[in-house]
Amino acid sequence: MIGWVLLALLVLLLCLPVGAEVSYGPEGIRVRLVVGPLGVLLYPRPPKPDRRRGGGASGEQKTEQGDAPEHTGSVVDSVKQRYQTSRTAQGKGTWQDTLRRVEQTVPLIAETLGGLRRCICIRTLELEVIWAADNAADAALGFGRAHGVAGMLWPIFDHNFKVKSHRIHIDVDYQAREPVIRIRTAATIAVGQLLAIGCRCGWKVWKIWGANRRPKQHRRHSHERTESSHQ
Repeated sequence: MIGWVLLALLVLLLCLPVGAEVSYGPEGIRVRLVVGPLGVLLYPRPPKPDRRRGGGASGEQKTEQGDAPEHTGSVVDSVKQRYQTSRTAQGKGTWQDTLRRVEQTVPLIAETLGGLRRCICIRTLELEVIWAADNAADAALGFGRAHGVAGMLWPIFDHNFKVKSHRIHIDVDYQAREPVIRIRTAATIAVGQLLAIGCRCGWKVWKIWGANRRPKQHRRHSHERTESSHQ
């Protein structure tokens, strides 16, 4: 019985949609993390309360904190120096191997993005543009251009993603001086689909980046065995 319950919970977890909701308007940009029916605001973050208090203790803490960057800077410099020394010792061949691996990885990235495109579901796509300008002629011209841009953008979403709900509204206000643009979109993908794409992509990347290291390690071990046999 417990096994069936765990299996049902696993299936529900794999089917759980995760994604993000982004909105833009005169008030600014808002980004929310979407996990199933729940949402968590990521940006803008609420202001943190000011917990600073006056007194001698705070001054001592600031003094101690002020001495820390010198030690941190010396550690960072030593790490950078070691990194540069190691990269110089490895030679130019390492960069050529890295470039070859990157060339082999680029088609894989395009394939992964294509898979994500087919799996991503856009729950909501809303675009509202109320165009305005200093004079009526510019307002009418901008209104026509906004209609043209919206007509170009919608086929991109419609042909490449699954859009459940969309609303596009273009209007003009001859009394206002500045246009108002509002955008809100929410996109999700199932956890199971995301894990499947990630595992498949990770396996292929491992074969590209890990397989190229095997010959060097094999040659090194064979060289060590040869030296040991001569001794």
